[in-house]
Amino acid sequence: MKSENLKLKNEEQTYIVDDDIKEEEVIVSQPKQAPLEKYAPKKKDKRRKKKKSKRNFWPIVVFVAAFVLMVAFSLGAELALSRPNLAIALVLIFVFLLISIVFDIIGVAVTKCDDAAFFAMASRRVRGAKKCLFLLRNADRVNSVCCDIIGEVLSILSGALSVVIVYFMLRSAEGFWEIMIPVLIAATIASLTAGGKAFTKTIAIRNAQKIVFAVGKIMSIFGKN
Repeated sequence: MKSENLKLKNEEQTYIVDDDIKEEEVIVSQPKQAPLEKYAPKKKDKRRKKKKSKRNFWPIVVFVAAFVLMVAFSLGAELALSRPNLAIALVLIFVFLLISIVFDIIGVAVTKCDDAAFFAMASRRVRGAKKCLFLLRNADRVNSVCCDIIGEVLSILSGALSVVIVYFMLRSAEGFWEIMIPVLIAATIASLTAGGKAFTKTIAIRNAQKIVFAVGKIMSIFGKN
């Protein structure tokens, strides 16, 4: 019995030792690995790069376009009024105000129009539908060109042309009217511009789709549909 007990103890001891060796081997064979995050290549944020690369040149384009248009229309007005003429001045003021109001209508209509109907028209190859979609995709820029560039430039020019009317009316004016005539003419032109744009904005909002479609048709005449 004693010999058997000793054998069992020896077997238990050898078993324990074997387990210890196995555990040590496991520990040695599986060293602690450094976190892969340290060695993994850093993902570059492509979105940030794209945002940085895209520079907004639109304000510069607006500045240049407004400057060129102002110079062109001013030269045209100067040539037309090389000899002061009341009738020509009134016609030019009326034309400039009308064009500025029309472009203001287009600018408002483009921002308020829904593009769903034009997608259906484009699928049926309706003339001008693609041009309408182009306008609606660039609604902010179209509005800026129509309202801020063309509308504002022509409004300023129509106010400048009021000097010719003042010149003719001051010939026979004296005293109090010499001060009031320029003020009244400037106020009349400003109120016509503001009132006309305010009145036509409601029309532009209610008939946005028709206005955009009409502009798209006109554009399709000068370019590919």
